[in-house]
Amino acid sequence: MMRFSFSGTRLPELAALELAMLAATSATAATTPCALVAPEVQTAAGRVQFGITLDCGAQVHAAKPFPADTQVLIGLTLYAGSNVTSTPFDSADNFRGRTLDSPDEIRTALGRDTHSKATGAAGAAKWIVLSDESVRSYDVTPKTVHVPPQGGRTTLRFDVTEKDIAGTQHFVFAAWSVTQRVACKKKDEYARSGCKRDGYVLGSDGVNPLGAYPGIEINRFQHPSGAAWTSERWIAERFR
Repeated sequence: MMRFSFSGTRLPELAALELAMLAATSATAATTPCALVAPEVQTAAGRVQFGITLDCGAQVHAAKPFPADTQVLIGLTLYAGSNVTSTPFDSADNFRGRTLDSPDEIRTALGRDTHSKATGAAGAAKWIVLSDESVRSYDVTPKTVHVPPQGGRTTLRFDVTEKDIAGTQHFVFAAWSVTQRVACKKKDEYARSGCKRDGYVLGSDGVNPLGAYPGIEINRFQHPSGAAWTSERWIAERFR
């Protein structure tokens, strides 16, 4: 940060301004460890209600840094089934490894496969890994929520009709900075369902939310030249 001085001595006014700028910078950088946990699904009279809790408790597992004392967006996307049976990058020449950023139970179930060995509804895999471009999806209108203080928690609920989500079986919740809300063209032929309805999408930086449930698969690559990069996919949970 720039420091102000005059003839080797800081003026009181400038010193005060410098302190104010330091305070503002610290406030901007302040974070609270939080995680999306405890998903709920309830069905009644042709409607489905999904719930998720933003938990900022001291003991929350796998917490991520959320911007403190500010608002974030919580999105819910529902997906149709996926036929992916293995990580598509396993045989790629530049593939170097895979990390599952998810709770222990999910990470253990998925292992090196992209379908969990634990069963969900109708005997199907409970968790799968998918890319947005590989399967049909339905975006529920996101909700804005204030990040609770450390130790706090808040539960959000999303209501949809059975008709709107027909054919979907898996869900992903994700938390985004408000800067990740991006305007889009509703009439674009390839626009997402949320774009066509709300006129915006979440995630201008791709699969890079503040936090997600069930989580994210992170694939790491490195070219012989030394260039390295990652590619992320969603872990999705079956709800019916």
